[in-house]
Amino acid sequence: MSAPPNSLPPTSLPPRISAFARHSRRVRFLKMILPAVALAILSSLFLFSRSITMDGAIPFAEVDIEDRLHEPKMTDVRIATTAANGAAIELTAATVIPQGKRRAIANTATGKITALSGDVTNITAASLTYNDAAEKAALMGGVEIDSGGYVMTTRALDVDIANAAATSRSQVQATGPLGDLTAGRMSVQQTDGKFLLVFNSGVRLLYKP
Repeated sequence: MSAPPNSLPPTSLPPRISAFARHSRRVRFLKMILPAVALAILSSLFLFSRSITMDGAIPFAEVDIEDRLHEPKMTDVRIATTAANGAAIELTAATVIPQGKRRAIANTATGKITALSGDVTNITAASLTYNDAAEKAALMGGVEIDSGGYVMTTRALDVDIANAAATSRSQVQATGPLGDLTAGRMSVQQTDGKFLLVFNSGVRLLYKP
């Protein structure tokens, strides 16, 4: 039997077109399957993830928190001001505990007084009591003063912040250019833009030429 006059003989696709068609089918299949695989992976992460525990967390310092609530304190405090005579004063402390509105007690304290000439007096002490109303500070406990080439130690030292002056309360032991000396009192203050260091009350000097 002969083929109908209007029908076309069956033909096969060229190799390049056939390969392109197969590639398109693979792309459509991957577009459908990959999102489903991604959702399955995410679901497994949520389902099988470890539960969160606080065993490895940093514990709160309950004692420190209670201490702060009952006794407020500040750390790494720095006070800087300029005296009436132009000298610069700086006080620092590791810990400061307020005592009312205008007073405070500090631990591990340092002081620095800089005269107009640039001369510097450095002070260190175990503790400090600061009175803002009187503009005075009392340093106590192994006080060390470094001024004018002398290194001095005493038990307590009063600092007049308003006038950039310091006076010892008790006996002073010092080492300096002239030798070793002891004195009942010592004071340091700015005079004509420079520091004047004065020893009095039974001064004894062991001269070292």
